[in-house]
Amino acid sequence: GPAWVQAPVIQNEGTWRSPGYRSARFRARAAYITFGLLLLTVLVLAGLHATQAGLIEQIIRGDFVSERDAIASDDSVRVASSWYLIFWVASAITFLCWLSRSVENAPPLGAGTPVRSPRESIGWWFVPIALLLIPYQIVRNLYERLATPQRNGKGGLVLAWCILFVAGGAFGLAASRAAYGTDPTAQQWLTAIQMETLSDIVDAIGIGFALWLIHEVQARADLRATALGLGAAGAAV
Repeated sequence: GPAWVQAPVIQNEGTWRSPGYRSARFRARAAYITFGLLLLTVLVLAGLHATQAGLIEQIIRGDFVSERDAIASDDSVRVASSWYLIFWVASAITFLCWLSRSVENAPPLGAGTPVRSPRESIGWWFVPIALLLIPYQIVRNLYERLATPQRNGKGGLVLAWCILFVAGGAFGLAASRAAYGTDPTAQQWLTAIQMETLSDIVDAIGIGFALWLIHEVQARADLRATALGLGAAGAAV
């Protein structure tokens, strides 16, 4: 293959061994689908939360809000939230499957051996506190290792995605705390719903960055695979 594919990677190298190249394209497509559905659900939730906030503002002003409208709004949010949870879990599974395969493919693609193994690229997401740093390091390291002359940007995209991921969770936690108590006031509920809406918006942007990140890493891997004549392995699951 071209010299740039086989160029040595000037980074710390791992000691695990890759079983060989198996394309991650199928897993990337699965991630696109689940993240796309998650994004659609988040956008719906943002609209429903905004509507809910409007109803609470009417109540605070003393305007009439029918019980039917209030119940319908709550039910809509509850249903959308259930779908959000389903698609969030599905997105997490597809993303980790894709990430593990992408890390596994780094050595046969001439990108050196990442310090963290494919199994570690999954396991560190379940370690409290460490999940705020090590998964970011794993993804950024992979992103930079797979750089090509055509796609050689550094880790700014990974950092932006990670910040949005953490920020979305922080706003969601703040929203739950805003309505904490056995008998929250209407103003507390309004604050909580407004925080939920903000969390939805940040989540939506973060999901967009996640899709961009998956596409960019996969594009880098595919360019390397093509240069090395590995395109025939593209049907791997």
